[in-house]
Amino acid sequence: MKFNLKPKKTAVVVVIWATSLLLGIFYSAQAKLSFFDPNSELAMNMQDIAFDSRLSQLLQENGVQVQNAVVHFTAEHCFCQRIAKRHIRSVKHLAQSQHYQNIEVSISRFTQLESYIPSVPAIAVFNADAKLHYLGPYSTGLFCAPQKGLVERFIQQKSQAGNMVLGANIIHEASGCYCEV
Repeated sequence: MKFNLKPKKTAVVVVIWATSLLLGIFYSAQAKLSFFDPNSELAMNMQDIAFDSRLSQLLQENGVQVQNAVVHFTAEHCFCQRIAKRHIRSVKHLAQSQHYQNIEVSISRFTQLESYIPSVPAIAVFNADAKLHYLGPYSTGLFCAPQKGLVERFIQQKSQAGNMVLGANIIHEASGCYCEV
């Protein structure tokens, strides 16, 4: 069987096919976006003035040395962590270049962290005094791209402003590719 489409008809079919394909990809991508703090648990918990101190203490009680550390929170079987792998690797390199230690913490190993970390991939930055400087997602958007990174400026501020931290920066209103814990 031979198809004899005229060039104009072929172009129209290709444009319709490509448009349908792009719309399908866009719809699928939008369906994968989720909120970092979907149930507002982090938003509620961070209203406690001792929230950041309790997180630091909880981690230290479980053997995590948070002084001058970047803590990368993970969960098993999270597809979004695989998508963010390149960005996570670049954040680890940045942290190392700024003389932070990189520590990975599995949420499934520390179930007490669920009230502090609503979704993964997530990250926390602590200064030399074990004070929380940043808590939240690596970035926003579907692909966790470095161009939409949130955490980098908090890691870089250390070298620019010493260890002065005025308070914890906690990001809970973000949407992207996150796995709810």
